[in-house]
Amino acid sequence: MALYECLFFAEGRIVDWENIECQTIAQLSSALRTVTAEQGYRHAEAWHRDALVLKLSAVDQETQPRLRLVSV
Repeated sequence: MALYECLFFAEGRIVDWENIECQTIAQLSSALRTVTAEQGYRHAEAWHRDALVLKLSAVDQETQPRLRLVSV
């Protein structure tokens, strides 16, 4: 399992972070979507070994957040 450092943003600032351990990118994206939706964050990033691997942005409150896979 890989350990990802996840940052959560609101109003242009980091408001929370947590380490999430996952086996697949699908599990990681699901975890990011869940935390982002439950807490009302506007943006989330997952980092692994100092590299950005996943970026999640909420387009607006009415739609699903947009997920962008940066690299694996």
